[in-house]
Amino acid sequence: MDRLLRKKVLIVLDDVDSSRQLEELLPEPHVSFGPGSKILLTSRDKQVLTNVVDEIYDVERLNHHEALQLFNMKAFKNYNPTIDHSELVEKIVDYAQGNPLALIVLGSALYGRSKEEWCSVLNKLGKVSSREIQNVLRISYDGLDDEQQEIFLDLAFFFNGANRDRVTKILDGCYSAACLDISVLFEKSLITTPGCTVNMHDSLREMAFSIVREESKIPGKRSRLCDPEDVYQALVKKKGTEAVEGICLDISESREMHLKSDAFSRMDRLRILKFFNHFSLDEIFIMDNKDKVHLPHSGLDYLSDELRYLHWDGFPLKTLPQSFCAENIVELIFPDSKIEKLWTGVQDLVHLRRMDLSGSPYLLEIPDLSMAENIESINLKFCKSLIEVNPSIQYLTKLEVLQLSYCDNLRSLPSRIGSKVLRILDLYHCINVRICPAISGNSPVLRKVDLQFCANITKFPEISGNIKYLYLQGTAIEEVPSSIEFLTALVRLYMTNCKQLSSIPSSICKLKSLEVLGLSGCSKLENFPEIMEPMESLRRLELDATAIKELPSSIKYLKFLTQLKLGVTAIEELSSSIAQLKSLTHLDLGGTAIKELPSSIEHLKCLKHLDLSGTGIKELPELPSSLTALDVNDCKSLQTLSRFNLRNFQELNFANCFKLDQKKLMADVQCKIQSGEIKGEIFQIVLPKSEIPPWFRGQNMGSSVTKKLPLNCHQIKGIAFCIVFASPTPLLSDCANFSCKCDAKSDNGEHDHVNLLWYDLDPQPKAAVFKLDDSDHMLLWYESTRTGLTSEYSGSEVTFEFYDKIEHSKIKRCGVYFLFDKNRSSSCDEDSSHQDDN
Repeated sequence: MDRLLRKKVLIVLDDVDSSRQLEELLPEPHVSFGPGSKILLTSRDKQVLTNVVDEIYDVERLNHHEALQLFNMKAFKNYNPTIDHSELVEKIVDYAQGNPLALIVLGSALYGRSKEEWCSVLNKLGKVSSREIQNVLRISYDGLDDEQQEIFLDLAFFFNGANRDRVTKILDGCYSAACLDISVLFEKSLITTPGCTVNMHDSLREMAFSIVREESKIPGKRSRLCDPEDVYQALVKKKGTEAVEGICLDISESREMHLKSDAFSRMDRLRILKFFNHFSLDEIFIMDNKDKVHLPHSGLDYLSDELRYLHWDGFPLKTLPQSFCAENIVELIFPDSKIEKLWTGVQDLVHLRRMDLSGSPYLLEIPDLSMAENIESINLKFCKSLIEVNPSIQYLTKLEVLQLSYCDNLRSLPSRIGSKVLRILDLYHCINVRICPAISGNSPVLRKVDLQFCANITKFPEISGNIKYLYLQGTAIEEVPSSIEFLTALVRLYMTNCKQLSSIPSSICKLKSLEVLGLSGCSKLENFPEIMEPMESLRRLELDATAIKELPSSIKYLKFLTQLKLGVTAIEELSSSIAQLKSLTHLDLGGTAIKELPSSIEHLKCLKHLDLSGTGIKELPELPSSLTALDVNDCKSLQTLSRFNLRNFQELNFANCFKLDQKKLMADVQCKIQSGEIKGEIFQIVLPKSEIPPWFRGQNMGSSVTKKLPLNCHQIKGIAFCIVFASPTPLLSDCANFSCKCDAKSDNGEHDHVNLLWYDLDPQPKAAVFKLDDSDHMLLWYESTRTGLTSEYSGSEVTFEFYDKIEHSKIKRCGVYFLFDKNRSSSCDEDSSHQDDN
């Protein structure tokens, strides 16, 4: 959202059902975005909109012609059908009363049906007591068979928004043809499946809730419960009966519940139990809702053996009931629980597909899973007490995902994982693991192995040749084997900060799919191997903070390389062969011993970012005209800029360049801004300097300046801002992050925040890192006023206040300069405009 500040935007938020959603998404909608912005909200609750919007519009129903076209498209797959059902169509469209959902559902239900079936539906519509939307939609529900109706109700109560494939596997254990029936619901437009999720319109869900309420006036005698008060009555007041098949409770919406050990004892048919937390952004940190459901220390006496789906956020017990049989469980989801172990012994878990115990800090062991032959995903992230993983996981041939990140005490893993369909192995920050399990076979779907910060792993892992992403940052790996050439599908290899790594084999050039090779911080790596053959996929090579002294001449074979990081290496000279890297856009030489650049650097016609910060360079040769960002921060020997052209630059950092001749440079900056010849919408430059340029007529001591806007302020094309600042202590790592706020004072004395800019000089890494001593520096930046000052501010006094958000720097002087649109005004800059300057 921050990227949209000050911009003219159109934002559409559909189906907003609470004020809290708006507070989280749009904390200050009238202040954050530029003039002309529009935010459209749709809601079925008018009260939600009342206090936050400027105008409320009632959405009109479709007119007869629009309704007819929509219905025909669903019922006949044609706007103008040739089949003669015109009289029936007219009557059915009339019943829908222009409601799009009713037209879609009815049309989908009648697609491919005979005329007799159409007449039957029309007859049912004629018998409904009212034309309320739910009564019309009920016709389509009544046309389903028994199992399809049950699945429809399950989706409405428990799985709206869930992954379709997962839901199908859960319901397969309950019904004979769940996959086919879900497809039928889709074909009848009772559900949609955007992005592989199952979604149901709120009106259809309300119909489902109404259908279940009709089962009994007593909640505990209904098949499905999701209203917090109904759940409270069923569990706390023990009114739940064998009729209950599913319970879904948003704990964040519930009151405190103290359950007894026999709370579930009468629910023999319970198939689905889902206690989940829906947190707002603030509640994520406060976590007030986490422990609203309390169970006795003695635990639960009983849970139904019919359970297929058991999801309980923050499960408060150490173990499941001793009598619990998990043979029907498809998904067992216990995130952030207090569980220590699930059960004792081996259970027949043939239906289990997914186990999630992530964030369970007291978990000591996972059960024997040798009979869980169909399990696909195990998530044990942040289980910090877990010391070993049951060796049975090595025999799980259908395992696709194994997540163990931040299991800080984990020491023992099986030597091998036998699954041939493994996609992800995540051991991130398992600091006590010494050996990565070998991954058997040649898994065609293996995507990622993450061993980041496994500081005790010393051996390169044995993995399938089909792996795509391999993350080994912060490990103690000493060498990369020559056999790496067989990882032919590898796209990204990160070995950042592998402090023991001393060499890379030349066979790495055989990785034809490799796009990123990250070796930053490998401080023992002194040589980069010869590239014996082209690596046409390689785009990014990170060698910064290594011990490399020179690049091989064969670097030219990396002809599609776009980013080369060589900062803080022992390189003293850049070979002229660098000019062969025709695709290079980013070159980092910061902190090296380089004192001059080869003249051939001008041939890098795609180069956009060049970092020379902290080098001993004295003179800049002619640079590529494509360059937009130059960082020579702390180049204290830099004196001259040879044939330096500002035309395309957007970012220039000359901090601590005390010997630099600034005269021509500042003249060029003035010309660049006053002429309006700025590529893009922003230009910024930092220099050691104690004064604001004199052409800034509006300037002042301190951190704020007030100016009276001209009468033609709507014709301002851009604004240049300038500050002189100093840091009381050297900034070695922090960004100097400056912002500016504007407030207008109208003729009647009222103050108004002008949504002109909120600019942070906090962009790309290093672009705003000023390694400063206590001397003065000048920051000048220019922005086009796309969001602009509209004519309503003409003649107003505006105060521009500058500040450092990190609060390391003191702003001594500041100034503002207006640039006018030459095409819209005879006044082409501030000097020729008529205004009073302060």
